[in-house]
Amino acid sequence: MIYPFYVNGIDESSRWEKLKSEIWSDLASCEMYRHWEYYDKDEHDFYTYGNVPNPIDLGEFVRCAYCDINGILPIGIYWNLEHVLPRKYYPQLAFDIDNIVVACNRCNKKKCNKVGKSVGNLVLPYQKRLAKKKQLKLLEIA
Repeated sequence: MIYPFYVNGIDESSRWEKLKSEIWSDLASCEMYRHWEYYDKDEHDFYTYGNVPNPIDLGEFVRCAYCDINGILPIGIYWNLEHVLPRKYYPQLAFDIDNIVVACNRCNKKKCNKVGKSVGNLVLPYQKRLAKKKQLKLLEIA
Protein backbone atom coordinates (compact mmCIF):
# COMPACT_ATOMS: atom_id res chain seq x y z
CA MET A 1 0.00 0.00 0.00
CA ILE A 2 1.30 3.43 -0.93
CA TYR A 3 0.51 6.18 1.55
CA PRO A 4 0.04 9.82 0.55
CA PHE A 5 3.20 11.90 0.75
CA TYR A 6 2.28 15.56 0.48
CA VAL A 7 4.78 18.27 -0.38
CA ASN A 8 3.35 21.77 -0.78
CA GLY A 9 -0.15 20.27 -1.07
CA ILE A 10 0.82 17.89 -3.91
CA ASP A 11 0.82 14.12 -3.44
CA GLU A 12 4.37 13.05 -4.30
CA SER A 13 3.93 9.46 -3.09
CA SER A 14 5.19 7.79 -6.28
CA ARG A 15 8.33 9.96 -6.27
CA TRP A 16 8.86 9.23 -2.56
CA GLU A 17 8.31 5.46 -3.03
CA LYS A 18 10.94 5.43 -5.79
CA LEU A 19 13.50 7.31 -3.68
CA LYS A 20 12.68 5.23 -0.60
CA SER A 21 13.15 2.01 -2.56
CA GLU A 22 16.52 3.22 -3.86
CA ILE A 23 17.68 4.17 -0.36
CA TRP A 24 16.65 0.83 1.20
CA SER A 25 18.24 -1.05 -1.70
CA ASP A 26 21.51 0.85 -1.24
CA LEU A 27 21.47 0.21 2.51
CA ALA A 28 20.79 -3.50 2.00
CA SER A 29 23.71 -3.65 -0.46
CA CYS A 30 25.98 -1.98 2.10
CA GLU A 31 24.90 -4.46 4.77
CA MET A 32 25.59 -7.42 2.46
CA TYR A 33 28.98 -6.01 1.53
CA ARG A 34 29.86 -5.76 5.22
CA HIS A 35 28.47 -9.26 5.78
CA TRP A 36 30.75 -10.73 3.11
CA GLU A 37 33.76 -8.97 4.61
CA TYR A 38 33.46 -11.48 7.49
CA TYR A 39 33.27 -14.52 5.22
CA ASP A 40 35.87 -17.12 6.12
CA LYS A 41 36.07 -20.10 3.76
CA ASP A 42 37.29 -22.32 6.58
CA GLU A 43 34.40 -21.38 8.83
CA HIS A 44 31.41 -20.64 6.53
CA ASP A 45 29.64 -22.45 3.73
CA PHE A 46 29.87 -20.28 0.60
CA TYR A 47 26.48 -21.42 -0.74
CA THR A 48 24.50 -20.56 2.38
CA TYR A 49 26.47 -17.59 3.78
CA GLY A 50 24.67 -15.14 1.49
CA ASN A 51 21.18 -16.41 2.41
CA VAL A 52 20.14 -13.42 4.46
CA PRO A 53 16.37 -12.76 4.24
CA ASN A 54 16.63 -9.12 5.30
CA PRO A 55 20.16 -7.72 5.14
CA ILE A 56 19.07 -4.62 7.09
CA ASP A 57 18.69 -6.91 10.15
CA LEU A 58 22.42 -7.65 10.11
CA GLY A 59 22.89 -4.31 11.84
CA GLU A 60 26.50 -3.77 10.86
CA PHE A 61 25.77 -0.66 8.85
CA VAL A 62 22.14 0.41 9.42
CA ARG A 63 21.39 1.98 12.79
CA CYS A 64 19.05 4.65 14.15
CA ALA A 65 20.58 8.07 13.56
CA TYR A 66 19.32 9.25 16.93
CA CYS A 67 19.47 6.41 19.49
CA ASP A 68 21.98 4.14 17.68
CA ILE A 69 19.87 0.94 17.94
CA ASN A 70 20.80 -1.62 15.27
CA GLY A 71 20.53 -5.26 14.28
CA ILE A 72 17.43 -7.37 14.76
CA LEU A 73 15.00 -4.99 16.40
CA PRO A 74 12.77 -5.80 19.39
CA ILE A 75 9.10 -6.51 18.71
CA GLY A 76 7.23 -3.30 17.93
CA ILE A 77 10.33 -1.45 16.76
CA TYR A 78 10.93 -0.98 13.05
CA TRP A 79 12.91 1.22 10.67
CA ASN A 80 11.71 4.47 9.13
CA LEU A 81 13.26 6.85 6.69
CA GLU A 82 12.96 10.12 8.55
CA HIS A 83 13.28 13.76 7.55
CA VAL A 84 15.65 15.58 9.90
CA LEU A 85 13.96 18.86 9.02
CA PRO A 86 10.25 18.06 8.51
CA ARG A 87 8.94 18.39 4.96
CA LYS A 88 5.93 20.21 6.40
CA TYR A 89 8.15 23.21 7.20
CA TYR A 90 11.00 22.58 4.77
CA PRO A 91 9.29 21.24 1.62
CA GLN A 92 12.35 22.08 -0.48
CA LEU A 93 14.21 19.34 1.42
CA ALA A 94 11.56 16.61 1.02
CA PHE A 95 13.69 14.70 -1.50
CA ASP A 96 17.10 15.96 -0.43
CA ILE A 97 19.20 12.95 0.57
CA ASP A 98 21.02 15.09 3.16
CA ASN A 99 17.71 15.48 4.99
CA ILE A 100 16.82 11.78 5.10
CA VAL A 101 18.14 9.44 7.79
CA VAL A 102 17.29 5.99 9.09
CA ALA A 103 15.53 6.17 12.45
CA CYS A 104 13.66 3.68 14.57
CA ASN A 105 9.93 4.31 14.86
CA ARG A 106 10.33 5.32 18.55
CA CYS A 107 12.70 8.18 17.76
CA ASN A 108 10.71 9.15 14.67
CA LYS A 109 7.49 9.35 16.69
CA LYS A 110 9.17 11.27 19.50
CA LYS A 111 10.61 13.81 17.06
CA CYS A 112 7.44 14.08 14.95
CA ASN A 113 7.36 17.45 13.11
CA LYS A 114 9.24 19.32 15.82
CA VAL A 115 12.05 21.70 14.94
CA GLY A 116 14.54 23.48 17.15
CA LYS A 117 14.96 23.13 20.91
CA SER A 118 11.70 21.21 21.32
CA VAL A 119 13.25 18.13 19.65
CA GLY A 120 15.73 17.79 22.50
CA ASN A 121 19.46 17.32 22.59
CA LEU A 122 19.43 14.08 20.63
CA VAL A 123 18.08 15.49 17.35
CA LEU A 124 18.86 19.21 17.63
CA PRO A 125 22.52 18.91 16.51
CA TYR A 126 21.40 17.16 13.29
CA GLN A 127 18.89 19.91 12.58
CA LYS A 128 21.37 22.69 13.29
CA ARG A 129 24.06 21.20 11.02
CA LEU A 130 21.61 20.60 8.19
CA ALA A 131 20.07 24.07 8.42
CA LYS A 132 23.53 25.61 8.35
CA LYS A 133 24.64 23.45 5.41
CA LYS A 134 21.51 24.34 3.43
CA GLN A 135 21.70 28.01 4.55
CA LEU A 136 18.23 27.86 6.10
CA LYS A 137 16.88 29.43 9.26
CA LEU A 138 16.13 26.85 11.94
CA LEU A 139 12.55 27.36 13.05
CA GLU A 140 11.25 26.79 16.58
CA ILE A 141 8.24 24.49 16.28
CA ALA A 142 7.04 22.33 19.18
